[in-house]
Amino acid sequence: MDNNSSRISHVVRNVSVLAGLVLAGSAVAAAPAVAGENCSPGNHCLFFSSVASSKHQYFDSVDNFNGDTFSGGNGVGAGDPVDNNSWAASNSSTGNRESHYYDGANHSGFLFCVNPGATVHSLPTNLRDRASSLQLRPRTSVVCLSN
Repeated sequence: MDNNSSRISHVVRNVSVLAGLVLAGSAVAAAPAVAGENCSPGNHCLFFSSVASSKHQYFDSVDNFNGDTFSGGNGVGAGDPVDNNSWAASNSSTGNRESHYYDGANHSGFLFCVNPGATVHSLPTNLRDRASSLQLRPRTSVVCLSN
C-alpha cells in the first residue's frame, strides 16, 4: 500500500468512528429520561394539593379530565375529581415532552406548561383549580413554570 492509500484509509476509518460516535450520542440525546417529583417515568402528573397528596398520572395527551379522579399519595384528595381541581404538577417525560395544561376541554385556553424533569410544587393562585385538559408537546419556546 503506498503512502497516499495509507493516509486515505486512516482518514476513512477516523471519519467512520466519529460518525458512529455522533449517531450513538444522538440516539441517547433523543429521548432522555427525566424525573419530576413523585411522578412515574413517562408520566405527567397533577396533584390535588401538594406533590405528597393524591395524584393522577397521564401518559399521553388528554382532551378532557372529566371523570378522572385523584388517588394514592397521603390520601388527601383521594377520590376527588381532577378536572378544575389541581394545585401542583410534575413532568417525568421519557420523550422530552412538555406538559401543556389548558383551561378548557380539547386544549383550549392555555394555562401553563411544565418542562421535562420539572415539578411545580405550588401553582400560582390564578392557575389553581383550572386545568381541564393536557397536551404533550415537543420542547417549545413557551416559558414553563418552575419552583
